[in-house]
Amino acid sequence: MKTVCIYDDYSISSGSGVGTFLRDFAQCVTQWKDTHICMIMFRTNVEEFSICMRGELEYFLFPKTFCVNPFEECEEICSLLKQYIPDSDNTFFLFNYVPCDKLMRMTRNYFSLSKQICVIHEFSWTTPLLGDVTLFRKLISKTKEKISFCYEGIIELYRREAEQCQMADRVVCLSEDTYDILYECYQVPKEKIALISHGMRTIRKSFSEMTKRKWKQKYYLNPDEKLIVMVGRICKSKGMFAYLEAFKNVLKYDSNCRLVVIGDLCNAPDLLAAAGEAVSKVTLTGRLDKELLSYWYRMADIGVIPSYAEQCCYVGLEMMSYGLPIIASDGFGVKRMFPDGLNAYVAPIGNRRNPKEFVQNLVDCTLKLLSNSAEQRKTKNNARRILKEKYNFSEMAEHYKAVFMA
Repeated sequence: MKTVCIYDDYSISSGSGVGTFLRDFAQCVTQWKDTHICMIMFRTNVEEFSICMRGELEYFLFPKTFCVNPFEECEEICSLLKQYIPDSDNTFFLFNYVPCDKLMRMTRNYFSLSKQICVIHEFSWTTPLLGDVTLFRKLISKTKEKISFCYEGIIELYRREAEQCQMADRVVCLSEDTYDILYECYQVPKEKIALISHGMRTIRKSFSEMTKRKWKQKYYLNPDEKLIVMVGRICKSKGMFAYLEAFKNVLKYDSNCRLVVIGDLCNAPDLLAAAGEAVSKVTLTGRLDKELLSYWYRMADIGVIPSYAEQCCYVGLEMMSYGLPIIASDGFGVKRMFPDGLNAYVAPIGNRRNPKEFVQNLVDCTLKLLSNSAEQRKTKNNARRILKEKYNFSEMAEHYKAVFMA
């Protein structure tokens, strides 16, 4: 009997791609013979530590009050888990966050026979550096004395991430860009790295033009208005503010457009303030469940992924599955999902310190795609073909099985 223990921070994963991945991964594991799944969940809404079964999964629920940071204050956690989880070479621990080196080290102390698998959902440097790989490589090549004070925290987190990758028995990455960085900058041997992209199960049905118009009317939208959709956290690293600037310029050429932003509203006031006179052309929905989100995908005319860095974003896979024409950046990881002219129009970021070039490239891509129905059909068809070939759920499941059964 194999035991697969999945570390999860509920406060983070409940509204992110990590949570989606963990649900998909758990479904993969339930198909394996003689395998027991333990979901170890931190910062949940329970009042005290508890264990329960939900279907085939066993849940270890830690309350928010158990410790301030479970990734730093982890000895009591591992000591408690030791009472319930066997220590053997058939026990696996799956880590999904960075930095996680302290939890990995403590887990190893209490479960010395177990194996540790680390999945890279993000690097700590990609957000503060806006995915600038060239700058990152320069920083890690410098001696400690030559590093600017403002970058010291980034370098310290990088060192902890590197140690985390060295401790792991296997490191799973979701993107070719991440594979290269792990090998070249984190010194992880190639035989230790597994490149496994996320997978989608099905191709979604699109609305006909008539149905799309009816749904727009149902949402009190102008049925002739072209909807441009962005999905995700409202933040600079997702490129949302850059695209908002681009959208304001698009309106000067084609005012019959609306930008719909779907996701957590933590920075919504800043986004609305930046919208200026175009604010009436911007709709913020907040976070939506899958069913409501599917309606917006079907109503949309274009999907935008202007992120400076991604691994293998579910939003991109969802947009492809619904057949949305896509505008994407050439950010870290994003360019591997969306080759220019194939399944998306790509807007190069250029100089990250001066977003004017990026904004203009986003404007150009938007106007070209809005006005060219033939290109819309081409990118839609290519996207669905690529989704089947490269982001197949069954293949993802087989790759993970190979990692754990090796």
